[in-house]
Parts: sequence; structure tokens; C-alpha cells
Amino acid sequence: MGISHGVLQSSYRLGTLTLWRDWSERLTATAESSDVADHDLAEAMRIMTDRIFTYQDFAMGLVSTSFTDHEQSLRRTGEQLRLGLVRDLIAGNDSVHPADSFMTLQYDLSINHVCGLFPGVANAVAAQVAQRVRGALPSVSTLVARLDAATVGVWFGRPKQWRPAQVAELVEQLMRCGVTVSLGDPGAGTEGFRSSYRDATRAQAVRRVWQKPPAVLRYSEVSLESMLVDDLETAEKFVAKELGELAEDTPAARRLRETLLASFSAGSHVATAEMINVHEHTVRNRLARIEEILGGTLATRRIELQVALRIKRLLDTSG
Repeated sequence: MGISHGVLQSSYRLGTLTLWRDWSERLTATAESSDVADHDLAEAMRIMTDRIFTYQDFAMGLVSTSFTDHEQSLRRTGEQLRLGLVRDLIAGNDSVHPADSFMTLQYDLSINHVCGLFPGVANAVAAQVAQRVRGALPSVSTLVARLDAATVGVWFGRPKQWRPAQVAELVEQLMRCGVTVSLGDPGAGTEGFRSSYRDATRAQAVRRVWQKPPAVLRYSEVSLESMLVDDLETAEKFVAKELGELAEDTPAARRLRETLLASFSAGSHVATAEMINVHEHTVRNRLARIEEILGGTLATRRIELQVALRIKRLLDTSG
């Protein structure tokens, strides 16, 4: 009806007061013309007042219940429309136009998006996270939608492009919230809304097999691993073939793997030593030991070894 519950209650109270005043005036006039005693008039007033306000309580109870049921029905309908539209969008329904969807979603599809998937959280928790992010990053708008029984999706949108610095700020805010979330890469417009969701689902698939994943897991950090999680048997065979003894679940092998992966990332013995907090000579000795185990120079197998090390890190059950 477009009328709030409070206004509706006020109108009923005003109507009841008007009715009581009219009846009181009529009752008083009748009592005076009929020479009714004061105590009889007072008793009649009491009975009349009791009847009027008893009816008001009854009527307001019915109206309040009906109003609440209607409001909940509208909210459910609105939420169903939102969820249906979100599912159409991520399914690739190109008939959805950003301008037409804004009233339903209260979110602009034409801007730049980062999708986050929150496993195992209540809608209210995801909504609180979205609110905190909006408070910390004023240019960001959000869309919260429960995608299935186990996952809530939150899209973080901003009018301008998501540059690395802005994504880093978003990640920092999510880490401060203490939540578990898998993030897709940024994307623009309706297609970016979908592509970021697809990225987030791939990151979520990696999370499910990773023994100790970070709380905030970005697809850009595990895009390589995401290509292999659907065939873990092949991935494990590849690791065993490339790493040999380095794939063993021993403290010594783990130290060597850590050193080799850091060396590929850092690019020098000095930087590697700083990264893993050991002496430069220790790095040299470990790399020499790795070449001895693998039976050749590291440079000739750099790509294969990096891939194998990242997969082993993903599958490692020993810490």
C-alpha cells in the first residue's frame, strides 16, 4: 500500500480517539437531557471506553498481523527476484540489461566488479562484511546474494578500474574482518560481473583441496593450480616425476622445496636468504644439494620445477 506500519498504527489511534470523543459528547448530551445521575453517566463512560479500546486492540492485532505477513511476502518476493536475476547473470543470460536490473539489484552492473565467495557463512555475516568494506572504501558499492546452501556471493563494485592498489586495500579490509573468502579477478560491466564470479569459483575449488589455504585467496595467485585441481591424480604424478626425492614429506625435503621456490621468485641468493630468513651460504648449499638430487642444473627445468613446487605446496599434508 505504500504506508508504513507506524503510520498505519497512528491513523488507527487517531480514528479511535475521534470515535471516543464523538460518542462521549453524544452520551453526555443524552445524559443531560434525560437527567441521568452523575454516577450512572460515569459508568456508561467506562463501559463505552472499555468497548471502544477493546475493539481497537482487536482490530490493530488483525491489521498488524496482516501488514507483517504482507511485508514479509513482498520481501521474499523481492529477494527471490534478486537471486533469480543474479543466477541468470552468472549463467550467461545476455538479455539482462544493466539499466533494467538496477531497481531489482540496487547495484550497478555497468561498473567494475570483484566477486568474493564466502563459504559457510550466514547472510548477515556477509552483509556486515560488505558494510564494513563500504565504510572503509567509500567508492565501493556491494551486492550480497546467497548462491547456494553453502556459499554467499558478494560483488564489490567501483566506478573506476580496480587497480592493484585498490585490490590490495580490499584484501586488507577482508583480512581485518577475519573471514574466509575466495576472490575473482576484476572485471568490467556485465561480462566482468560473470568472469569475476567464474574466477572466484576456480579459486574456491583450489581452496577445497589446499591443506592450509590463506583466509583471503585470490584467483590471480592460484590460476595455475586451478587448472589442475580437477585431475589430482595426474597432478600428483607430475610432481613425483619432476621433484623426485624433493617431493618426500620430510623436514629436509620441505626446506629444500621452500628454498627452491623462493629462489625462483626472488631471483638471487641474497634476496632468497632474506625471503626465507636464512644465511646466504645456506641458500647456496641447499641449491647445490637440490641440483645433486635432481641430477642437473635448475635453469634447464625452471618452468617444470616451478609448476611442480606450486602443486606440491597445494597438496602438501605435512605443513
